[in-house]
Amino acid sequence: MPTSPRYAFRMTFSVCASIVVFESDGELLVRTLTSLDRALAEAHAAQLVSESAVVLIDNDAPAAGAPNGTEAPWAPPVSVASPARWTRIGGQGNVGYGRGHNLAFARHDADCYLVLNPDAWLAPDALVEGLRHLATATACGLVAPYASGPAGEPQFLCKRYPDALTLLLRALSARWARRRFPRRMNRYEMRDVVGADAATPANAVLLASGCCMLVRKDVIRRTGGFDPRFFVYFEDYDLSLRLADGGRSRIDYVPSMRIVHHGGNAARKNLAHIRLFAAGAFRFFNKHGWKLA
Repeated sequence: MPTSPRYAFRMTFSVCASIVVFESDGELLVRTLTSLDRALAEAHAAQLVSESAVVLIDNDAPAAGAPNGTEAPWAPPVSVASPARWTRIGGQGNVGYGRGHNLAFARHDADCYLVLNPDAWLAPDALVEGLRHLATATACGLVAPYASGPAGEPQFLCKRYPDALTLLLRALSARWARRRFPRRMNRYEMRDVVGADAATPANAVLLASGCCMLVRKDVIRRTGGFDPRFFVYFEDYDLSLRLADGGRSRIDYVPSMRIVHHGGNAARKNLAHIRLFAAGAFRFFNKHGWKLA
């Protein structure tokens, strides 16, 4: 990994946050939007953000002959405290997760992009912590946060390169897999690096989760964003690998940037979601190389 700085030092950023919704839980989404607004307000108050935008990509809206969607001002269903500009993109139909975020990347020129799930709640100081890290860690192109579940349990979102057997075991039952194969699962979840409570920072993580990513513009422009051939699942792993590109950038795990994540377990999904998970896994392995066990 090269040690020379890759990005210019800066203390103030413009930020574009994007959220893709499709059959999303309305109550969770309102909490996500509320937490995002508060985190943006705190980042503005800390003078880390100069201007901000929030883009809701509505994949629920019927296709209206506009494959790239139509963007318009949007009044969110929350009390707004931040000076962010809120817009909605609709009319593209369900184009998938990564391609949905790409619509926001293409329309908004920002120093940083916050990719956020509709079921992920930011801590009030989450953006402050993430942006402070980007301001000083000039080799870092993407910040991955600490995530806890709704009951406070740590979620291990940063991963090593997966093998097919590990993914199969997790898809059958994540709890059973952790109980029966703890060494395999702990290694995949990098518990030896981040600790049992996921509280240890880590530089040069290989794979980050798309439920929450704080990414520099340079990374998005260089990689082209998410590969639209991934409809859902593994588009985040693919972007993580392309981000590194022989050491041109790195992913840092910053546990002081905290979120609460209400999803992330494919085994809890219905059969259609599990099929999409399997399709994403096959595409990922075919593109980046198979590892069976």
